[in-house]
Amino acid sequence: MLAFDYIRASTLDEVKQGSNERQKEEILRYAQSKGYDIEFFENKSRARKGLNSKECSNPLTGNRSS
Repeated sequence: MLAFDYIRASTLDEVKQGSNERQKEEILRYAQSKGYDIEFFENKSRARKGLNSKECSNPLTGNRSS
């Protein structure tokens, strides 16, 4: 079974400290224990000051919100 996961950090400091990588490792470990194939969507840009959700890609389509 294929599963999807969306990873993001709230702050740029979290990105720098490896929050996204830790999330991926935990999620991958869980998915493998359940027999899932997993595809990750990662958005580091939301952690940058001044960006809002309309500037982020939709993880399922890759399109930006309008």
